Amino acid sequence: MWFIFIVLGTAAGLLDNDWPPVPAMGLLLLIAWRLLHCRSLVRGSSRPETGRKRCCFLTQAASGAGVLILTYLLTNVYLAVQFDRLFPAKLAAADLQLTGEVLQVAKQEAGYQQLHFQVGHCRPLNQQAVPGCDYRGALMLNRYLSDSEPSEVARAGERWRFQVRVYPLHGFVNPGQGRYRLLQMAKGVYGRGYVRHESASQRLEAASWLQQQVSRWQQGFQQRIRGRLETLPSGAQPALTRALLSGSSRGLDDGQWSLLQATGTVHLVVVSGLHLGVLLGIGWLLTRLIARVFPLDRHWQRVTLLLLPFALLLPMLLIWPGGVAVERAFLMALLLVLLRAAGVVLPALRILQLAVVVLLVSQPLYLLRPGFYYSVLAVALLLLMVTAGAGKTSVLRIQLVLLLGLLPLQSFWLNTPDLVSGLANLIAIPLVSLLILPLALLLMLLPLPGLADLLMQMESLFWQWLQLTLELGPGVWPLDLSASLLLILAAVLLALPVLPGRYPAVLALVLLLIFREPAGRPGPAFQVQLLDVGQGLAVLVQAGGRLLLYDSGPQFRSGFMPLATVLPPLLRRDALSLDRVVISHQDNDHAGGVPVAASMLSAQGDWLAGQAGGLTQQLQESGPVSEHRVQRCYQGQQWQWGTVQFRVLYPPRGAVSPSVTGSSSVPAADETRPDNDFSCVLHIRSLTDPQQSLLLTGDIGDRAERWLLASGQALQARWLVASHHGSAAGNSLAFLAAVQPEGILYSAGARNSYGHPAKQVQQRVAYLRGQALVGYRNTQSEGGQAARFREYNTADTGALTLVPDQARGVGWQLELQREFLPLRWRWQGF
Repeated sequence: MWFIFIVLGTAAGLLDNDWPPVPAMGLLLLIAWRLLHCRSLVRGSSRPETGRKRCCFLTQAASGAGVLILTYLLTNVYLAVQFDRLFPAKLAAADLQLTGEVLQVAKQEAGYQQLHFQVGHCRPLNQQAVPGCDYRGALMLNRYLSDSEPSEVARAGERWRFQVRVYPLHGFVNPGQGRYRLLQMAKGVYGRGYVRHESASQRLEAASWLQQQVSRWQQGFQQRIRGRLETLPSGAQPALTRALLSGSSRGLDDGQWSLLQATGTVHLVVVSGLHLGVLLGIGWLLTRLIARVFPLDRHWQRVTLLLLPFALLLPMLLIWPGGVAVERAFLMALLLVLLRAAGVVLPALRILQLAVVVLLVSQPLYLLRPGFYYSVLAVALLLLMVTAGAGKTSVLRIQLVLLLGLLPLQSFWLNTPDLVSGLANLIAIPLVSLLILPLALLLMLLPLPGLADLLMQMESLFWQWLQLTLELGPGVWPLDLSASLLLILAAVLLALPVLPGRYPAVLALVLLLIFREPAGRPGPAFQVQLLDVGQGLAVLVQAGGRLLLYDSGPQFRSGFMPLATVLPPLLRRDALSLDRVVISHQDNDHAGGVPVAASMLSAQGDWLAGQAGGLTQQLQESGPVSEHRVQRCYQGQQWQWGTVQFRVLYPPRGAVSPSVTGSSSVPAADETRPDNDFSCVLHIRSLTDPQQSLLLTGDIGDRAERWLLASGQALQARWLVASHHGSAAGNSLAFLAAVQPEGILYSAGARNSYGHPAKQVQQRVAYLRGQALVGYRNTQSEGGQAARFREYNTADTGALTLVPDQARGVGWQLELQREFLPLRWRWQGF
């Protein structure tokens, strides 16, 4: 039970939103006193056996509660230390000169480095703006190297001086994405920034001798990999082999990476316990061979033989990047060796429990990482089969157990609960673990004739199998809590030893899940989600059982698209696809995620765009798309889904974007119109509930707002998504007064350089809010309306969701997707 109490105590410490109450400390002291008192009663009793029985139950209960509370308190102290290392907000965007050590080169490409940097000294370059800097934490810094500013490449262990701008951690907060800061802290990152002037970057000190040797070993191994791969047949692309040997996925192209993601096989190329298991398995086979040839009769000889497999493992750990699964596998193997060396024999499941406890006590934040659960549950199921199954377990049975047991985790963490992953892993896991990885390691040691050809055939078979499973597409299996528990129960039954009626019971459970009613309650008929994509816009509208996406958010310089982290898992979890995508205009912060939207658009779906020519060109660059699916957005268009009506209010029909060449109908006034003023303005309202209405305005400015006001169209809406993220170039006083929204939603990036939402806009809204309050007081006795013009910003609240108000029966209620972060900042105030 101690294992359960430690896990529960760690979870309580992480999920609690405040510091532990004083009674927790008092209760811990009371439990300690109870244990000591019970011990004294047993010793002082004339009948010790009777006293022992009397105190046995209370002692066990008190011991368990004490372990739970102690773990809870230790987790709180751990988080307090972590929060104290976070980069302070007062230094955000300040020009700083940092001196410190490069802990790790996280990424390195042509002209780019991402450094994990430990700050040793901090000095503000502008003493008037920032009076002082005493920060000593670890940061993630981006370096953009250019030919105009030649600079040296940084290496791990070196001391450098940089001129930087750093920002506190702030991630996107969408459904399933509320733990960014905690996860970054788990990786030892307490702030992010970039190097400003490379000409001022200076290497101060070389790495230590040991670090230099490790770096040379890594470089030598990389050269050896390249040399061995050059012996492969001409034209061969050993991307999988290179990824397995180097522990890096850089050699995989976009198509291969997408295929791995779609089939749930990324874990095979990311270094995990599988890699360590293969090496340790090879090492232990060699030790058994040595023990048979040279019988060992001394204790130190047996201990040396037990440690021999680590001789294969340790050099690769210097090359492969670490992670939760790697640490868990290494710790389990080390515990097993140490216990065997001490003459202690424990069941494998108990060793797994010890490894989990050590990991959680040293790093409680692992409890919030999906990889922790995947690794632990997968190993637990495997050990359950191996230790209780008479030593004979078929590959098919192993894959079925893992499929049934891991599907609930995929569903819970908003990954794809897709049966294609189980089918793909059924062949991919044994193919990689039993053939491809051992052959790749053997090729590094002994380049035997024909070995390279065999390896390339195995790798080709791997990619063909993944492509085949993706084409078969078994589909999505929606899961709720009850279905997840049933699947885990089926996996345990299948993993246990031979039981009467085991296979019929598992088959019955699976059939029950397949033919039961769809899991979960149906979504609301009309709801709106303003996603948190930083300085950009993406709105998901669900109406009449169909989905519309308005804008797709930005695409960053690195190629990362925030929409890719939230939309595909959200839709695949509920087996949905987009029915229409509206791209207001072609600015990157509104159209950067178009490739993601295209992958989620149904076969019958279509596009609507303020700048149709630009969208068509973008779609053609990202993939073949028939042009008839892209329509230009203009005033007067409307459609209806169920009881929800969509109306396009702007741009006017004659306004054609200059990006559409060959058009003779472009008015002269429109040729100079900026891209923002081609934004598609969409009005959405429920025909059965007038209080459910929304106005989406893209990036329109004053000119477009004046046209809308003069057009005589009905602009009133209960909710307004402010134009241009709250820019003062739009959101005029007259326009806001005409819309009369109950709430104004801003989609802006945290601490963005544009100052959105602008203070002028907030002043206008405050003025109108005051006028609404005065009008409400004057007409309250005559049934006047409550105050309007409330403001919400995704940078502060995360994703914003408008759902039907069940309490009132009419209108919407706003739900905030706040970031999961325990409110322990007051500790620093003490």
